[in-house]
Amino acid sequence: MSKKHIAKALILVASLGFTLSAQASVMLLTNSAQISTTYLNTFESVINSGPVTWDSSVSRITASSAAEYVTPSGAWGLWDNIDSMTASLANKYNTVGMYVGNDDFDLQFNAIITVFDGLTNLGSVQIAVNRNDFADQFIGLSSTVAFDGVQITYQRPQAQALGVYIDDFRLGEAANSVPEPGSLALIGIGIAGLAASHRRKQTN
Repeated sequence: MSKKHIAKALILVASLGFTLSAQASVMLLTNSAQISTTYLNTFESVINSGPVTWDSSVSRITASSAAEYVTPSGAWGLWDNIDSMTASLANKYNTVGMYVGNDDFDLQFNAIITVFDGLTNLGSVQIAVNRNDFADQFIGLSSTVAFDGVQITYQRPQAQALGVYIDDFRLGEAANSVPEPGSLALIGIGIAGLAASHRRKQTN
């Protein structure tokens, strides 16, 4: 098979990959074990660290102020009394997760994570809060397209004026990940393209 035919097939695969990469698929994660964690901030000492920068409206507060003294680790968490909190990431990741709290037991609402690649909204997941007012409920997201922005919010108006409270913010890759269906499809298309080029050469 000639180098020319191989080059054509690779260009085809690359162009298809570019098209599919913009079509992210996101999945809800409900356990921290579903993330192969490469970054973790428990907010015991700092708000911003490593690749993560939070918007200026967030602050560190004790669990006794927002989560009935209960957090997955330590005594501090991250709080935002506005509708949502947003993290900008210096690197791109495929998974994100955290524990949520301040989920007043009189109110039924969802906690929501949305991820972005630049300005492109890749999708969101949500989970109904357990309403025990503890920071003990995990919510995470896995995306087939890497993201560099994360937004966490509580469903409005259902959550009324409750501030968003999180702890143990983590980033990484999906645990026990397998090749994405889109990637497998691209490989198959590339092989098919190479085979077709080879058959045409033999026919000619």
